[in-house]
Amino acid sequence: MNTIRKALTHKVVSNQTRILIEKIIEDVHKTEGVGLPRGLEFSPSLAELILQDFDNKVRVQDDIFFYSRYVDDILIISSGFEDRKKFLKSIKSFLPNELSFNYNKQKIIYVSQRHYNFSEVATFDYLGYEYKVINNKIEGENRSEKKNKCKSIFRGVEVSLTQQKIKKIKTRVYRSIYCYLKTGDFKLLEDRLAFLTSNRLMKDKKTNKVFATGLYYSNVNIDSSSESLKKIDVYLRKLILKAPMSSRVANSYTLSNRQKRLLLNYSFEKGFLNNNYKRFSPDRLRLIKDAWRY
Repeated sequence: MNTIRKALTHKVVSNQTRILIEKIIEDVHKTEGVGLPRGLEFSPSLAELILQDFDNKVRVQDDIFFYSRYVDDILIISSGFEDRKKFLKSIKSFLPNELSFNYNKQKIIYVSQRHYNFSEVATFDYLGYEYKVINNKIEGENRSEKKNKCKSIFRGVEVSLTQQKIKKIKTRVYRSIYCYLKTGDFKLLEDRLAFLTSNRLMKDKKTNKVFATGLYYSNVNIDSSSESLKKIDVYLRKLILKAPMSSRVANSYTLSNRQKRLLLNYSFEKGFLNNNYKRFSPDRLRLIKDAWRY
């Protein structure tokens, strides 16, 4: 709790805010609690104050080219010349005393020098996206330019969905068709696929602000040519064409050729590229999402 109290001395924290948070801390201690309860609205802001000094110290290190932190997810790109043990020990020393790194989730990638042959040199996940760093050659290069390899080669970065995210979407597709096979409600199946392959406008109940959400806005940073969406489309088509998926499905309904043709119009890749919007009533949204609550 000393770390929290120290953060509360920052000049951006008003006396009223400091007194209120200290009172909450005091009440937590009375129940033998540790830290602060989850879900408090000021927790993210407090975390940023606590890690502000850490961010500043890491950024100015000589061997660090790039540093990014979102809440507790950290990405560092360094020169590679630093001593690994000393480097990690130094970074750890910048943390407040009551915080530590989760070494089970730590991933260190060593990238070799650039070379002429096309190859993938690094793959990692960060904030829901999969990043692939590859050696690539500039278009239009000819054989005579191979002698100057440093100028003829650049590293490209491909951004796609993580395998975990792909699995989550595939599971929702599967559950949508599975529920149809049990109930026979084709219109609801269509709405579920429309929901998954489109976007919608939502209103924040507290602020009344309207914001966009859905396939595109939840994955806005992936490449438009990402193979991850194509893979999900292939999975969707296979499920549609081979339904019913199992004879063990209770009250198993089938899809007619006409229904299959209608469902094959839904596409994750096209929905992302076209940035489609769909509107559903609150009651309809609840029914749509019922397929994924299990």
